[in-house]
Amino acid sequence: MGEQRSRVVVGVALAVGLAVGAVACSSGGGSGSDEGASATSATTATTVARPDSSCFWSDPVTVDANNTQYPDSGAAYWFSGYSLPEGATLRVTGAYPHARYASFNAYGPDPETAVDGVPVDALADVDIEPDEGSTNPFEVGADRAVAAREYTVRVVGDEPPGAAGEREANTVYGGGSDQQLIYRVYVPDDGRDVLGDAGVPVVEVELADGTVLAGDEACAALDVTTTIDTEGLPSIDEATYRSLVELGDPATHPAFDPVEWHAFFNTRHALLSTFYAHTDQEAALADVDAAKVGGFYSNADNAYVVGAVNRGLGPDPDGHNLLVLTGTAPSTPATLDGAATMADGELRYWSLCQNESPVTTRVSGCLYDEQVPVDDEGRYTIVLGLPEDRPDNATEECGVAWLDWGPGDGVSRPEAGTLLLRHLLPSADFGQAIQRIEAPGDEAAVLGGHLPEGTYTSPDDFAARGCPAG
Repeated sequence: MGEQRSRVVVGVALAVGLAVGAVACSSGGGSGSDEGASATSATTATTVARPDSSCFWSDPVTVDANNTQYPDSGAAYWFSGYSLPEGATLRVTGAYPHARYASFNAYGPDPETAVDGVPVDALADVDIEPDEGSTNPFEVGADRAVAAREYTVRVVGDEPPGAAGEREANTVYGGGSDQQLIYRVYVPDDGRDVLGDAGVPVVEVELADGTVLAGDEACAALDVTTTIDTEGLPSIDEATYRSLVELGDPATHPAFDPVEWHAFFNTRHALLSTFYAHTDQEAALADVDAAKVGGFYSNADNAYVVGAVNRGLGPDPDGHNLLVLTGTAPSTPATLDGAATMADGELRYWSLCQNESPVTTRVSGCLYDEQVPVDDEGRYTIVLGLPEDRPDNATEECGVAWLDWGPGDGVSRPEAGTLLLRHLLPSADFGQAIQRIEAPGDEAAVLGGHLPEGTYTSPDDFAARGCPAG
């Protein structure tokens, strides 16, 4: 994202690029318009007009606009890279969107590799105190359609105070003068725009001498960049990828039946834990740092598990197999249809995405919680396969969520893919969230039934199950 990025070196020549949950800045850049420009949609419930573009923020990044670095189709992202003058702070004013979730994440370099993209600090919607006279609609029980929904956030250059330190309210700690900030919005209410009819947050900079700059003047003082050199994005090269595949059966490695899940701690560990498992290199994983630092612009409010998949596993030798995933869905607030109040849940949001490979870092498709039917016990069935292999009973009417397999790994194996399961903002008493995993290998013990079980079957065998929900 932003300027040219270095590549992470693993061993002698391995460049790591497993950008779990990450987002890339739009190559189109910002519009360059003034901060106080056009108003939001007429359907908004807010009382203050909000701009839908800004010289500070990139154009919206979605799976359609810039499909790279494993985006989530339930989310949109706005990026800014800038240099904060000494003694200056950012003043960010905005309206809470009509959506499931919103946040600000600040990023810096990986402590081991010095490559950008590690979360430095984050401020989730529910932790943003509203302006006087306004209401935070993300608090449990709050009116989600409230008209007065304004907030003000500060971004400073200080390091975060840490777990034992005292945070200032509504403050994002950028960790230095060279900063990167991402604003996220997940699942706008049905009928709302990608910003949840709240516009982009308006950014001003207050200099050390008290001078306040806005619009283009602020962007100039901050030396803002919203463009990206796509050649500099984190990834691994095709030759390295092929060498990792050949550590096992090159037709199916690193996928197994049943699906094996690996928690994401950092980019280097994520890649090697997936490809080294069940090979001669497996013992080397003991020496790979599993520090929970995230990386490559992951959302600090999310945690992830990764599973390699391959349609070559299963009864059909030609790869026309289905992957059937079953599990227990964590409870989440249902917001898509514009719920009147914000409900509680074990998580704020969860999703499952089928992706290509760490060479392309593209997403093939996602399902998020409200798109997955569950039975009376909260259990779900998700089926992945080729569209032409979809059985008649792989439908919502039969209690099944369908996800197209997509083009494969985007390199040379149409049967391959990479699954990512995301958990967002678990409640304090939900012990089976991905966030609770502290060590590699603890995935099943921590998540229990919330970790999907994935096995392969033929379309005919799945069709033979019938339609119990029909």
